[in-house]
This record gives sequence, structure tokens and C-alpha cells, in this order.
Amino acid sequence: IIFYIDLLFPKYTFISYGVFRLIRDSDIEFSDEAEDLVTTFENQIRKRRYGREVLLEMTRSIPEDLKKNLHVENFVEDELILIVPKSHPFALKKHKKINKDDLYHLSFITLNSTSTIRKFIDNILIQNGIETKQFNIIMQLNSIEGIKTAVSLGLGAAFVSSSAIEKEIKLKTVEIIAIENIRIPRRLSIITNRQS
Repeated sequence: IIFYIDLLFPKYTFISYGVFRLIRDSDIEFSDEAEDLVTTFENQIRKRRYGREVLLEMTRSIPEDLKKNLHVENFVEDELILIVPKSHPFALKKHKKINKDDLYHLSFITLNSTSTIRKFIDNILIQNGIETKQFNIIMQLNSIEGIKTAVSLGLGAAFVSSSAIEKEIKLKTVEIIAIENIRIPRRLSIITNRQS
């Protein structure tokens, strides 16, 4: 946009700019009973087109004068958690807790390496002292729903948001495993423009 800013906003003078990315979550859920997958897919896309939930990522290099116009309000605190199949040896232990080194012996299912959400999850894990480059990644999928299904089928372990597995916990299709001395919270915030 910065290369064409004079064409896009001809009556304005710009004193600074910053880089940000605005995305939507890539999860689309399908019912196993969907009769026409094409119609179901089109309907899901139509619903998401005007959705209000987005993810705004800003680089650290964004100028302070731009940041000061943003009002950040904490919305909810979520947590990244490790899930394994119900049949996994860790799930069968009395105390469902492992140490950090045990992570590097698991077979992981993750989002594709180009996924923004995957990069976000990896960054949070790294900030918590977990070396994601040492993970044994056996499968990369396009959605959190796909990952949850693969874990429930016994194909591997995964890190997911606690809010994303509420249904699976109720249905008891996966098991949550705690990591000794590590809790991985993440805060979701609402960002608004102070001037609007």
C-alpha cells in the first residue's frame, strides 16, 4: 500500500506508516452428514465473509505515534494446551503430567508451516522455553479441526487453544496433558482506534 499511498489517499500528507497484517481464522467446519459439500462450503465461506472476528498482527517496528492512537483492551485469556489420544501412554498415567523433555519424543501434528496461526503458536511455545525445532512433526494440516480429528484418531499429539477443544473434552475424545512447571497462557485483545 505504501508504494501507492499517494494514489489511494491523494489529499493527505503522511508522516509515518507501519506494517500490519489483518487475517481471519482459517477453520471451516463440516458436518459428516453434509449431503452437498460444495453447497456447504459455499455457505460457510459466505458466513465468514462479513464476520467480525479477525486477527491483527503488528510488527515491532510500527512507529510509536501510530501505536498511541490504538486502544488495546484485554478480551479473554486463553491457554495453549497439549492434547494426546485417549490411548496414548501419557493419557493412561494416573497423573497426566510430563516434563518438557518428553515433548521431544512425541509425534506432533501441526498446522502448515506457512500458517500465521502456526507461527503464532510456535512463537508462544519458544517464549516458554520449548524448542519447536526439535519437535518430531509427522503431519501438517490446514485446520485446527483436522488436527483435533487426527489426534482423536491416535495419529499424534498437538498444541491447541483450550477454547478450541471444549467439544472434544465433553465428548472425551482427547486427553489434556500438563507440562511440569509450564503454563502457556495467551491473551486475546480488542484493538480500537482512539480517534473514532
